[in-house]
Amino acid sequence: MSKDGLYAVVTGSASGLGAATAAILAKEGGKIVVNFSNSKKEAEETADLCRKAGAEVLVVQGDVSRDEDCKRIAAAARGWGRRWRAGAGWRESWPRALAAAVSCGLLIWVHGYRSAVRTHEEASGHAFRSTIEREWVIEADLDDGRIASQDVIVFAALDLMTSSYAPYLRASEGKPRPRSMRLLSGARQAHDLFRIAPNAFELQVLSSDVERMASGGNYRPSEMPMAPGDEVTLRGMHAKVVAVLDGQPMRTRFTFDAPLEDPRYVFLHPTDRGLRRVQMPAVGERIRLKRPIYPSRAALDAQRAEREASRRAGFGGALAPLAFELFRP
Repeated sequence: MSKDGLYAVVTGSASGLGAATAAILAKEGGKIVVNFSNSKKEAEETADLCRKAGAEVLVVQGDVSRDEDCKRIAAAARGWGRRWRAGAGWRESWPRALAAAVSCGLLIWVHGYRSAVRTHEEASGHAFRSTIEREWVIEADLDDGRIASQDVIVFAALDLMTSSYAPYLRASEGKPRPRSMRLLSGARQAHDLFRIAPNAFELQVLSSDVERMASGGNYRPSEMPMAPGDEVTLRGMHAKVVAVLDGQPMRTRFTFDAPLEDPRYVFLHPTDRGLRRVQMPAVGERIRLKRPIYPSRAALDAQRAEREASRRAGFGGALAPLAFELFRP
């Protein structure tokens, strides 16, 4: 749909959702005010993208949490808009100025643009997805009685709830948080896990399709390639890159302070039966971790059915660790 005659002030549009919103509006014919607080370089890059899409763009610095900056942003939009539409009826007070702008055709578009134009069915779908992801994390194969003293290691994950927000989500639901929670791989492909020592293993991505690796986009940009030998040490764990492809880690060695069977460690992987524990192979053996799946109602139902069967069998509802496919290298 065309936005001819309407202007968009996109707050925080130097990067992230704001930049994406500005780019969408630019393609649809909007005249864009790109706002930034500190990231001027990124804001100019957003502006260039919008111009390439055919939009007219103005870049304005300002922190929207500060009243005086809001006034300045409004004033800049006011002066710019007069070149297209005279007599806008602006007042000194910035809230009135914005209200007058809307009434005469200057439309203020903020981060919620995409949500505002979604249909009811789309919004319902996103709410359903969010509910599934929350349940996925809350019903992960964890022991609430021990989790506060455990380190949870997730081999790979496709959803943000698991990869980034799980400890906070558990806390919001009144559940204890783990001592730490770490995501080892951002790749969406299957992985091979080869145990090289009682306290160490190597994790290898089974694909050369680097462009489809989340780690190649969200977690590490192409401008910051990795190289064999790159390493990092965290509390209780050391990671070292063994092999790369186009700057992305394809095989990484993880070494822990204690044997992998130590009860302080919980290893999880997203499967068709929920976020489940993984039984680690013996030293010198290898297992294949199937491609991580996105949280789904079917997987949650399968996990609940298995837990109920275990409870009825007298195992207290505990789930047996998944062994996955075992084979020798």
